[in-house]
Amino acid sequence: MVSSHDFLREHGDALRDLLAARYGLAGALEPLPGEVDANLCLTTDDARLLVKVVEAAGAETLALQVAAVAHVSDHAPDVPTARTVATSDGEATADLDDEHRVWVTTWLEGSLMVDHGVVAAETMEQLGRSLGRLDRALLTFDDGRARRTLKWDLLQSGWIGAHLDAVEPGWLRDAVCDVHEWYLRHEPALQQLRRCAVHNDANHHNVLLSSGPQQAVTGLVDFGDMCHTAMVSEVAIAASYAAMHTDDPLAAIDAVTRGFSTELPLDDEELAFVVPLVELRLAVSVVNAAVQAQERPDDPHVTVSQEGARRVLRALRGRDHRVAEVRLRAACGLPAPRAPARVRAHVAALGQALPRVLLTQTPIEQATVLDLSFDSLTGGDDPTCFDADTAAQRIGEQLERAGVDLAIGRYAEPRPIYTDEAFSSEPPFGQHRTVHLGVDVFAPAGTQVAAPLDAVVHDVDVCEGHLNYGGLVVLRHELDDGAAFGTLYGHLSPDSIAALAPGQRVAAGDVFAQLGDEAGNGGWPPHLHLQLLAADPRALPEVPRGVSYPDDLDAHLVVYPDPSALLGLSDDRAVWRDEHEGLARGREERFAPNLKTSYDRPL
Repeated sequence: MVSSHDFLREHGDALRDLLAARYGLAGALEPLPGEVDANLCLTTDDARLLVKVVEAAGAETLALQVAAVAHVSDHAPDVPTARTVATSDGEATADLDDEHRVWVTTWLEGSLMVDHGVVAAETMEQLGRSLGRLDRALLTFDDGRARRTLKWDLLQSGWIGAHLDAVEPGWLRDAVCDVHEWYLRHEPALQQLRRCAVHNDANHHNVLLSSGPQQAVTGLVDFGDMCHTAMVSEVAIAASYAAMHTDDPLAAIDAVTRGFSTELPLDDEELAFVVPLVELRLAVSVVNAAVQAQERPDDPHVTVSQEGARRVLRALRGRDHRVAEVRLRAACGLPAPRAPARVRAHVAALGQALPRVLLTQTPIEQATVLDLSFDSLTGGDDPTCFDADTAAQRIGEQLERAGVDLAIGRYAEPRPIYTDEAFSSEPPFGQHRTVHLGVDVFAPAGTQVAAPLDAVVHDVDVCEGHLNYGGLVVLRHELDDGAAFGTLYGHLSPDSIAALAPGQRVAAGDVFAQLGDEAGNGGWPPHLHLQLLAADPRALPEVPRGVSYPDDLDAHLVVYPDPSALLGLSDDRAVWRDEHEGLARGREERFAPNLKTSYDRPL
């Protein structure tokens, strides 16, 4: 199909004659944007109408759209979708000629969401509710034409694998490859999800909003990509584009999901797949744009929304799907998927009877407690510029004053020292991960690290880069009742873990690593970062993050709970408490006004 403007120039007279003869309509025609069909606005003396012209090859898809709109009109009349304007003899569509079919619908007021910039969370939630009511109506829409081969069906996303090389730049290709690999691993589970006919394209070019501060959802348009697929795809697609209109993409995803689930509750499996399916939709969009740009380099429409898609995909990359699931459940008023209390109880009971993680002469109960929060100068005189040498010197001085060789860095402590690029997200989602998710034990380099429980090595890695983990080991522990959880050990000596391999068994008390020095541990004063993974490590990122975004903290505390029991520590020593809020806030405002912390989230 040619553009709407070209179509009107070539076929305008014939279309006006058809509208007059078959519909009794006359007025001015104005071309509208469209990727496949010709879309035109007809302004009569009484109203505005939408005129869609489809090539004969798309007649079956048009018939599907007409049937779906009629079904929604009957079963969910409050959903803001267009209604068919029939011909004078009651037909839903009319033939313009042998090659083109015409569909006239009512006009929906409002402007495209893409033109609104920042969109309020309340509006995103309303969008979710509208889609939930829509899909609740479509649960009873059984039209075989919806079961079709479609590149935009997320359950058919395997096609992007053949086009990954077309994606540029390199970081984006790597991100898309990661998403594609996730799809291949989870495709069998995706195929088992609840299915129905869905709109399948509630992107910000197909959602209309009212003007003014309320930004109410006034229209859902263009059913052209409708298909029978996983119902949760509806949520993920809408959330993908809502995330482009906020400073916090996860908050947008939460809002759309909460709204949808209010009208049509999602089950546990569906909630777990929302965020990875958001990433999948963005990856499909990126690959499609790359392929289309090669085929139609002069068509600007093929790259529409790509800047936003890239930003959101980059912001979500590396985010913990398990944490995102916990966030979504909380947003929908549901409990965490697996309460970690049972895991913590096992760890507490077993940890006290087993060798300590660090084999040192000083009992860990005698370790001095460090303050690395905004209330501290341990990391340097400017808390926004962590100085490893200064930190090592000041930690050493504190150890000397205490007469011990061990120091504790606290769990859930908000720290301004995480100002490196590795801990920040891209604009406009400019946040820093500032909240520590493990317990640190500062001890001399070379100190031996032992397994607290029987385990299997899940992952061994050397995470290079300034302020990264350095040598990293993740152990998987399986309990008698079948529950599995993990423990993470960071800032190890790379040489000491070179012989470890995934699948290797480690008995409780076995030494499996040593603490690294600054050259191999990410540039930190020598210490162990110990993190408890209250889920099977196989369900978590390959390299779980050790520092949380403040807005993710509540969910992180569920997935990565307090590991103090593994060290034989009481949580009053190992867990950060906001005892100096006033001074801490003052220092935050003075040194780091753009770093958001968790002072309003006491444990």
